[in-house]
Amino acid sequence: MNNLTDINGILNSLNSFAVFKNIFNDEIIAKFMMFLDSVKSGAEFSENIESYSEFVSQLYSSEFTGDWSSYVRNFVLTDENVVSVNCARNSSDKIPDFIMGAFEYELRILSDVASVSYEDVREILKTRFPSNTDAINSLPVFDSYKLLFTKDQIQTNYKTEGYGVISRHYAFKYDKDLTVKPVLYPDDIRFSDLKSYEYQKEILITNTLSFIKGRPANNILLYGDRGCGKSSSIKALVNEYYQLGLKVIQAYKENLDTLEDLEEYLSGFPSKFIIFIDDLVFDENDPDFASAKAILEGSLSKHPDNVLIYATTNRRHLVKETFSSREGNEIHLNDTMDEAASLSDRFGITITFSSPDKNKYLEIVKQIAAEMNINEDEKKLFKEAEAFAILKGTRCPRVARQFLADYASRILS
Repeated sequence: MNNLTDINGILNSLNSFAVFKNIFNDEIIAKFMMFLDSVKSGAEFSENIESYSEFVSQLYSSEFTGDWSSYVRNFVLTDENVVSVNCARNSSDKIPDFIMGAFEYELRILSDVASVSYEDVREILKTRFPSNTDAINSLPVFDSYKLLFTKDQIQTNYKTEGYGVISRHYAFKYDKDLTVKPVLYPDDIRFSDLKSYEYQKEILITNTLSFIKGRPANNILLYGDRGCGKSSSIKALVNEYYQLGLKVIQAYKENLDTLEDLEEYLSGFPSKFIIFIDDLVFDENDPDFASAKAILEGSLSKHPDNVLIYATTNRRHLVKETFSSREGNEIHLNDTMDEAASLSDRFGITITFSSPDKNKYLEIVKQIAAEMNINEDEKKLFKEAEAFAILKGTRCPRVARQFLADYASRILS
């Protein structure tokens, strides 16, 4: 783009878009178009400079920190449109040829847009405002490079990565407003950070790898004492295997009645998803109980092949029981008890994480201490570790880490 004719052509082409229509909803691309329009319309120098500065300021504030070509590339790769949706669903063969023609044409235009450079802008402004050369030379700079989007390249990306926010991240929260939002800074814990519980980790990994490979796999309930690594194991699992297409979405008990909608949405993506529900426990007569049973097994809808549910709990049957519930006055009390157990039975695999005994706890302390380069007298270390656990009221890996963090802070102070 180096003259007014090119600006007119680009603006007219962008305004005719039918596939990538979301460019008008993208704040930074809209600012770019406003700048081009100010140049085209013959606006005063001050208006041109103001619109340009607003565009660059927004670009600087984006995650691409002034890289215009990468920004446009990201827009193309993540845009939700008729082509990206069908490619992600593996049904691109159903897209009519005339739509694919529009898609290819718009990609060429977006290649031109992404390739616009600071030098291009500067030369156009100098041509229009030759008496303002010094001011134009001091305009804020943005980065760009020559970019060419090809139909096959972009379609392949949609088929393997999907579109929208799902295509750009691997950890999400299904928020209470029922939207999927990325976790921008996921916990980077790995299995090497989790001491002991090798058998439990092996079951979790084996089932998940089978799932990733498209083989039969089960929903999993991770049950056991607090602080033993149930939630951390799921976080570590995704950190180990997200490069194979595994993603995790943390949901909440309050959203159980909408999980079928979430599953239906996720079925349109090529990735494999674990819906993670942490600390899943129900009170007696909890209205969410029926929703959980339906989502696990019992609704009319078939579960998508690319979605599993992994939940953690500290109650074997997921229901808080009271003595009155066991001594209730129902005629068929066994039926009531079976109902309470029916939900946990719908998980194909239950993995138990029990608190370690004293020797195992001290072994975990020893391993973590070595990892932290704490080279203290073992007897002294173990004595203080046991005292710390007694004070906490439990022995578990979490307590071991808490003790060593406290210990390290004292010996290093």
